[in-house]
Amino acid sequence: MKENVFSIEYIIENGFDKSAYGFIYITTYKDNGMKYIGQKKFRKGWKYYLGSGTHLKNAIKLYGKDNFSRGIISVAYSKEELNLLEIHFIKTHNAVESENYYNILHGGEGGSVLGIKRSDEFKEKLHKANIGKKLSQDHILKLKNIKGEKHWAYGTKRPPELVRQLSMSRRGNGNPMFGKQLSKDHKRKIGEAQRGNKNHFYGKQLSEEHKNKIRSSNSKLDIIQISKIKQMLLDNYKLKFIAELFNISISLISEIKTNKKWSDIHPLLTNLEYNKHNIKGSSHRKSKLTENDVIKIKNMLNENIKQNDIAKLFSVSKYAISDIKRGKSWSYIHIMTKK
Repeated sequence: MKENVFSIEYIIENGFDKSAYGFIYITTYKDNGMKYIGQKKFRKGWKYYLGSGTHLKNAIKLYGKDNFSRGIISVAYSKEELNLLEIHFIKTHNAVESENYYNILHGGEGGSVLGIKRSDEFKEKLHKANIGKKLSQDHILKLKNIKGEKHWAYGTKRPPELVRQLSMSRRGNGNPMFGKQLSKDHKRKIGEAQRGNKNHFYGKQLSEEHKNKIRSSNSKLDIIQISKIKQMLLDNYKLKFIAELFNISISLISEIKTNKKWSDIHPLLTNLEYNKHNIKGSSHRKSKLTENDVIKIKNMLNENIKQNDIAKLFSVSKYAISDIKRGKSWSYIHIMTKK
């Protein structure tokens, strides 16, 4: 099979090749000469097609389409011939093994890698090929600028089932840090890497709204309680009385009064505003238990069953059971206690 250098547009326009099924092309990155060999059928969009290989697509997103050119090197008249030609040219150019090509497959059925299992030998070769390689500062800068609408995952949302599977896969021995312990030297290096202007928060300041959100997430009070406290302060109730009523310190009431805390929350919060902030129980996105589960747990605690045993039964931590027992969580659910 000999490579033919010609203009496919010229052939199609002049009626010499109307029965052609598809073509083999080489896409080149103009800056460093990196190439990609692929196949394409003659159908809508073929004139501007650059390729669909994983590494090639990432490079196009990073550098822009204008920095790539495409040349057609051969034409096929059937699907079988197109697949054979792609395999031939990838093999001839040693495109999979070469560092000058984006190809990662040997061709024949397009560029998808889904469902393909790599051999240990291939993985080892890939690992060795990347040892000692360092990205240029220009490349690093371009990678940093891929954010917002430029990011490939912008606007996409993972299905809840996938999120759950990923979470489960990273627990216990599935976690890469499972059973490992950082050395003192490693901890020191991490500390040094996050100090001063190396810290991603260096020079930044949280807004009051953000601070209040953090405070309220760690607070014993919920949004509606804070709103009630503010209303009672307006009605001239004594700070000590409010503190005892809500079982908190007088200093915290004072900070609420002077707007040092929760300055964005107003007295007499409406039900609509409250419901936005106060999603609790099984409606909360992080909840692993339902109201029925909690009733069962409270009954079991009432029967003096060990907290560890209850935690294992409901697949939660012993701390979650402890919080239920102490009324720190699910306090709005009540059961009949033993006399």
